[in-house]
Amino acid sequence: MDDLITWSPEPAAEDEWSLVGALNDDETYACHIAHQEALEAELRRERELSEKLDGLNAGQILQLYEKELAQQAKRSIPQQQEEAVRQFICEAPEFLLSKQNTDRVDQYFKASGLDATSPDHFHQAYKALSARGLIQTDESKRPRTPRKRITQEDLETMPLDQLAALANRR
Repeated sequence: MDDLITWSPEPAAEDEWSLVGALNDDETYACHIAHQEALEAELRRERELSEKLDGLNAGQILQLYEKELAQQAKRSIPQQQEEAVRQFICEAPEFLLSKQNTDRVDQYFKASGLDATSPDHFHQAYKALSARGLIQTDESKRPRTPRKRITQEDLETMPLDQLAALANRR
């Protein structure tokens, strides 16, 4: 109880905090200028794109769109690969994550031309390598039921509650 009575606030720190994280007016100004320049660069890019699209017909716009879509897909390949690895590991828990196993799977991908963006690529490599005894597994972790493949037709005919449950599971 005495601690509350004798408590006094600590003296203010010499450095002041601001919303932009700057310690003084010069840093605040520099941060503001950098933000303005970034906004102006984005506006210039949008104007250039708009001017570029103004003189094009629908076919040319479609080509540009497909080109941008392909570039975006290239940028997202590492994310697809990471998701495929996670799904494969969930579906094949008996696969031991060792350097030897991952090196052999990588070699299989290079030799077969697979890009590892689908769990099916990992299952194909796993099946081929394990048939030859080239990878280590822990059979005590093997699941008893195989993965059920869901087709586009299954998704289109599936009741909405099941579709929602499936979407939430992934």
